[in-house]
Amino acid sequence: MKKKELNEWRSKNLSEVVGRAGQFQKEKVETHLKIKMGKIKNVHSANIIAKDIAQLKTIAQVKKLTDKFQKTQTKVKENGAN
Repeated sequence: MKKKELNEWRSKNLSEVVGRAGQFQKEKVETHLKIKMGKIKNVHSANIIAKDIAQLKTIAQVKKLTDKFQKTQTKVKENGAN
């Protein structure tokens, strides 16, 4: 996945990122099967897909942690205002 694509995924919401990671997971399984059957010569393609999955999962985790942090910050501000 290119840098431009990664930046686009960083701007999308969490459900879209997780959904795309799931699609890549299915694609990876299909690619492994095709490699085993000898239909694909580029055996490195499965590793590229695995790398893309890892990048999307990392983006998803950062989004989750950022949301959690922002929620706790708003609670702290509300409690501090009282």
